[in-house]
Formats: sequence, structure tokens, C-alpha cells
Amino acid sequence: MTSRPTARHCAVRVLGEVEKDPHCHAFERMHELSEAERLPKRDRRFLHELVAGVLRHRRTLDAIISAYSRVKLKDLERNIRQACRIGVYQLVYMDGVPAFAAVSSTVALAGKNQRARSFVNAVLRKIDSECRRVGVEKDRGGASPQKRLEIRAQKVCFFSRVVLPDPAADPVEHLAVLYSHPRSAVERWQRDFGEEQTERLLQAGNRVPPIFVRVNRRRGSAEACLEALHSDQISAQSSELEACLAISSPVSELIRSRPFRQGWCTIQDRTAMRVAPLLNPQPGERVLDACAAPGGKTSHLLELCPTDLEVVAVDRDQRRVDTMRETLSRLGAEEVQVRCADLLDSAVDLGQFDAVLVDAPCSNSGVFRRKPEARYRLDGNNLGSLTRRQDALLDAACERLKPGGRLVYSTCSIEKEENEGRVEALLNRRPQLRREEEWHAFPTDGGGDGGYACRLRAPRGTSR
Repeated sequence: MTSRPTARHCAVRVLGEVEKDPHCHAFERMHELSEAERLPKRDRRFLHELVAGVLRHRRTLDAIISAYSRVKLKDLERNIRQACRIGVYQLVYMDGVPAFAAVSSTVALAGKNQRARSFVNAVLRKIDSECRRVGVEKDRGGASPQKRLEIRAQKVCFFSRVVLPDPAADPVEHLAVLYSHPRSAVERWQRDFGEEQTERLLQAGNRVPPIFVRVNRRRGSAEACLEALHSDQISAQSSELEACLAISSPVSELIRSRPFRQGWCTIQDRTAMRVAPLLNPQPGERVLDACAAPGGKTSHLLELCPTDLEVVAVDRDQRRVDTMRETLSRLGAEEVQVRCADLLDSAVDLGQFDAVLVDAPCSNSGVFRRKPEARYRLDGNNLGSLTRRQDALLDAACERLKPGGRLVYSTCSIEKEENEGRVEALLNRRPQLRREEEWHAFPTDGGGDGGYACRLRAPRGTSR
């Protein structure tokens, strides 16, 4: 009889898939695997902790492993590399997992290959014997910044050997490895926001994000949704924002709850909830959501204007379109006209619109804490390819605006190149547009994710 995979085995699989395919969505794969393997609630939580933790701290974990291993990480088999990361994460960052359990369970992940098992065992035992976790109140100072690692609130880990880059020789690389972010991001943020704000952004990127849901007012009030969640053992609290609830239970439990499955609410960060209202849909209008999947903002548009509003939702990824259809159906928004199409395809005839939302594909740098795998996709080259697509989408959206129509451009990025830089470039190309309202959000502001949105208006005399 074949035994079921443990949470650790599932974590190895998910982490390996993310490393192989940078566009793999880790949390989606965790949910799919949890359902397929019928993991119990406790194992689902542990799986989430391992995958999210390793992804948030991967560069730091790799630096620790490299300091204690004679074999280069790139020369290890992918699964052994993931196993080592999982083991070190448990030893260094996690509370409640005894060292012997972390070591023995990680060795088991190496399978029957005795050489691999011996390697994993030796590296983890060496790290365990040479690291010391203490409360910050016992940190007397004076430790080398190359041997000191803040691991959680009020806790520090000291190593007997150098594990981090020298901040005196290369301060940017030290921060990039210490906080497990791309070097290019650290350089850009220091240029754009200064050193103090950069370090706050790096710290924010490694925090566990808050979970918010937007109440589906087509189903009922926020009070009724809150009561339904509580009756299904989901911990939720009201928020100062209308139709926004804060969730304390794990996402894996929320999405399996009756109120969620029946469409009483949908997961959406409070920053993302500010985008659809900026478009301000009105009765009798025709509205286009140009990069609509997975459908959160699309459904929000209908909630803001529940009568006599025509919404067309477009996305070029068929898999994401299928997910969007499921989301809209769950929320009772089947009247949305959903199409799998690329706005940049000139053969796609969508007609003209009173308002267009371009929630553009971006670097996700405002949501690194929520999508930790996204940070490993971000470098200078793909930022350039993203801004070129953002420009093209904005031009295509303008061509579909009626005279006097409104255009909202939004991202979940904090990069100036992707945000105000794209709006400035658009205004240079189309000076007849008028910028009406604009906002920025940062994950350091408290509560919501990072993001950006701007509303522009076309002149009344022309659609161009």
C-alpha cells in the first residue's frame, strides 16, 4: 500500500515547479496539490508555511547552505536543493519544529539515495550545531553583520561562520541576500525612494500578508457575510472600509468555506479594492476590463453599478479566462461578456467603450509578500519587456475609448517605470488626454499591498 505524501513532500514538488517555471503560481499549485492529495487541515497549513517561507527567504537560505556545503547549489539535483532549503528554513526560521525532527524529516525527502541522504544530513547537522537563535533582548551587539540574521519579530540567529555578503564591500548585495530580493530591485528602490524606505520595503516583502475579502453586495450585507463566515468557523473581522472584511483564518480554509463557495465574498486586497471605484461606472455605460483575469475587479464594477451596465472582460490566457468564468459564476456575475482575446490583436473587434480599465501585467513588486515567487522573475530585462507591453495596452485602450471616455491604468507594482512613467509616456504620445486622479500605495503604509492607479479622460471631440 502506497503511503500518502506528507506536507514536506508536497512542498518539494511545489518549490521544484516554481524554480523550473518562474511563471508558476505557488499558491495555486499548493491548493491543487492539497485537494488532489486530500491533505488534512493541519498539513495544509504546514505546507503553506514551508512553501511561502522558503520562497520569501530563498536567497538567504541559499547563502546559509552555500556557507556549509562543499557542493555548489546549482550542482545539486532540484529535489535535493528544495529539501535542503526546507530543512534550513525549519532550523533557522520556524518555531515549534525540534531540530532532530527537522533534520530527520528532511533526510527522508532525499529518498533512497544514500549518498544524497548523507549529504543532506551532514549539512543540516552542521548548520544546526553552528547557529544560535536568541531573543533580541539577548543581542548585546558587536556581532559581525555577515553572521547575524534577524529571523522573526524579536528573534535573531547568530552563525559561527560568514553566511552573508560584506556590507562594507557591497552594501547592495548584502541587503539583497539579507532580505532575499533581486539586486536590481534594491538598486532601483534606493534610487527612487532612498535607503531608509528601501529597507522598509524589503522588510515588508518578507512579512506574512494580511488577508482581506470584498463582500459581494449582490449576495448580502457585510454584516450578513461576517455572520455566515463565523458560523462556518472562519475568523473574520469588520474593517473601516465598506464591504471589506479582514480574515485571520488561512486562505486554504477560507476558500473551502460555505460562504466563499456560495459567492458571499471574494479574496481581494484593500488596495485592489480602490481600483474599480476610480473608473466610476455609471448606468447605461459600456465598460471594458482589458486584462480582466482572474475577475476580481470585473465583478467589483458590477457591484458598483448593479443595473444597466454592460461589462466586457478580456484576457489572452485561456486558462486564466476559465478561472475568471468560474469566479464570475460563483459571484453571480454571469452577465459579464467574457472573451479570450489579446487587446493588442487588431483583428479583435470589441467596439467602443465609455470606460476602459487596464489593470496591466506587471512586475508584482507591490505584492512580493503575497506572491513571493514573483521576486525571482524580476530583473532589468523583463521590466523593459513589461513596460513595452504596458505602453501597447494603453495605446490599444485609447483606440477603444468613446469621446470623453475614461481610462484607468493600474498595476500592483511600486516601480516608477511601470506606474507614473507609463502615464507620462502616454501623455507625451497623446497630449489630448487629461489626467484626472492618481494614487500610489506601498506595503509599508500599513494594511494594504503596494500598487498604483491613474484615471485619464479622452477629449469629447475625438476618440483618439
